Amino acid sequence: MNDKVAATLVLVVTYSIVGASLWCLTYAWHDETKLYYWCIVQLLPVMLWVWCVISWCGAQLFGYAKRGKAD
Repeated sequence: MNDKVAATLVLVVTYSIVGASLWCLTYAWHDETKLYYWCIVQLLPVMLWVWCVISWCGAQLFGYAKRGKAD
């Protein structure tokens, strides 16, 4: 798969999830219990996504690091 196509696909999926979340959140706004649980359901994938991105960046930095010579 081309890098540009993959990046576009990731952006489309991410923005569609955010859009669907905001749309559904407006309907859950009137009931406090639904709002509380809905926020938990929506924030869990966001935190997993942030964790994956940070881990991937760390792996990339670690992979390109130069090893020092042992004295």
